[in-house]
Amino acid sequence: MSREQLAVQRARKSFQTGKSKPLEYRIHQLKSLLRFITERRRDIADAVKKDLGKSANGTELFETLGLEGEIKLAIGKLAEWAAPRPPSEVSSNSSKVMEELLPQYLDKDLFPVVTGGVSETQELLKQKFDHVFYTGSSTVGRIVMEAAARHLTPVTLELGGKSPCYIDKNCDISMACRRITWGKFVNCGQTCIAPDFVLCEPSIQSRVVEEIKKCIKEFYTENPETFEDYGRIINQHHFKRLMGLMEGSTVAVGGGSDESQCYIAPTVLQDVTGESKVMKEEIFGPLLPIITVSGVDEAIQFINEREKPLVLYVFSNDNKLIKRVIAETSSGALLANDCLVHFTVSALPFGGVGNSGMGCYHGLHAQPPTKLSDQAVEHGGIQQHALPPHTDKKLGWARFFLLKQLNVGRLRRMALLAALAGLAAFVVQVKHLKYTCPVHRGIKGITLISIIGSCSGAEEQTPGPEFDPAAAGDPGTATWTS
Repeated sequence: MSREQLAVQRARKSFQTGKSKPLEYRIHQLKSLLRFITERRRDIADAVKKDLGKSANGTELFETLGLEGEIKLAIGKLAEWAAPRPPSEVSSNSSKVMEELLPQYLDKDLFPVVTGGVSETQELLKQKFDHVFYTGSSTVGRIVMEAAARHLTPVTLELGGKSPCYIDKNCDISMACRRITWGKFVNCGQTCIAPDFVLCEPSIQSRVVEEIKKCIKEFYTENPETFEDYGRIINQHHFKRLMGLMEGSTVAVGGGSDESQCYIAPTVLQDVTGESKVMKEEIFGPLLPIITVSGVDEAIQFINEREKPLVLYVFSNDNKLIKRVIAETSSGALLANDCLVHFTVSALPFGGVGNSGMGCYHGLHAQPPTKLSDQAVEHGGIQQHALPPHTDKKLGWARFFLLKQLNVGRLRRMALLAALAGLAAFVVQVKHLKYTCPVHRGIKGITLISIIGSCSGAEEQTPGPEFDPAAAGDPGTATWTS
């Protein structure tokens, strides 16, 4: 009997004893998983540093912080977990950490960690499961689904794809490029929801290139290769794949590389068409092609002629245009005027459609995977705390927003009531006092309202040198559903 068969058999036998049914047991396992993340934070950061060249703060911000929030949210309403969790064989150091340390925190029988390559995964897929959850490429997703079909096993597939980003010529182009730059080059472009390519009109292409170039310099300095918050490609195979994708396109920004370090600079490509090599597969790396279209009509047509993406990004000040893109396209999600931040909202289901996946997850949602594009989000304020450099201060703000699970709508209503009460008290006080300087009185009133009003904003900043939103030109406000 193979190692994979033994792992499944042991998990099923342990599950059939019923020991995982009590709520207390499940809470204990989740709390143990949370302890693993917090107690082994340094081990995880070191492993990710070796795999991806990512800084410790960057690892917490983009790898473990969201998981902490999901675990805390799930402790109240638990799902049944009783299947091996095979980590990617590509991230060898991260897999080693899970294989060696996770059994010290979770039930070894119910939560076996099986590591290996293609042969081990194929053997694992031969086993019968109650449910299969897979995150990865569409190619492997088809293999997983085919194997699961033999046992009529339901699957949840989160597969990524080529997520388009349309920039309307009448939007705030500086703001759009700032957020696109951040969303694209986080984790060196190796995220499933990174903007894969930009669609814009020829009249704004040059400005888009210049704005992105300026943001790359601001975020990653003149030399990203030496900057700790800019990582590396996961291995030599994917480094060569990405270098090959640039063939036939013009490098407008970046293009530098070092094969010995698996380093590829943040790169913008132009003179790209739908037939270019870089448009034939999901990029999953720091290459950003720009394709020119005549307007939103051609952009919608271009998107609909291709596989359905995991997320579609639209930057526009025109709500009618945004609603039109929602109505006339199909994608796992649609995000207006920002990038990535919808992933941080646990209240929304996260998943793909068609080639980008099926099923969904996040929080306690179990939405049918028919069409998730109605889950549209417009600019969340957490993004500005994730911009590089990843300082301790920004990490603290991110932890506050993601782990506290704030009900921002309720917070705003309470702040409004407080403002009205404060204003009423101020008016009563004015009636009983004599002011020698009416201008000073007016200023006091404005100051009072301003201070209370600032409490309702989800993006309030503590003054400090690390980040100045006004100087950054990024004054957007957060939007949550209460």
